[in-house]
Amino acid sequence: MGKNLSTRQLTRRAELRYNRRMDTMVELYSPGEISRLEKKQKSWRIFFWTLAAAALAGCVGLCLHTRTANESAMERAVIALSVLVGWAEIYIRRFVIAETGHELAHARMLRAGDGAEAEGVLTVTKERLRIKNSVAVRIAVLEEGGRTTRLRVIESKVRALAPLSGQRVRLRIANGYIAGWKKP
Repeated sequence: MGKNLSTRQLTRRAELRYNRRMDTMVELYSPGEISRLEKKQKSWRIFFWTLAAAALAGCVGLCLHTRTANESAMERAVIALSVLVGWAEIYIRRFVIAETGHELAHARMLRAGDGAEAEGVLTVTKERLRIKNSVAVRIAVLEEGGRTTRLRVIESKVRALAPLSGQRVRLRIANGYIAGWKKP
């Protein structure tokens, strides 16, 4: 039996097949990808605020059920709830919502940027950089004729370029990032 693929995977595969068939540049950040990032960010924000409201309601509920006989137990329960939900909220805000927002900003920048084209042998290195308050990137090297160009690839897009490593490709470059590719 074949694998069960999600709608996003099927859409991305269809887009890649169309681009290859039409001999066009495969864009790493298509409008569909930007839309997917926007939806992901919106859904995590909704979850974030729902969790915050539930935690507040839980603390209020625990406070309303406090009696003199159980006041120390309820105080510990409110503190435990606040700490656990607080750490979960920090994690969601910092590592999910912010990361998605940074990637979305880069995707929009790359879509809007004027893309120069270059052709050569592509090698994606293991060198990883973290742009402060932004996304993680990997370094890719494009060798053309004796000239070496160092480019950046957003970490989440390295898998899309991995099969091309060591092969001759034509790249669309926007602001020093690889924004698209096609085989010559």
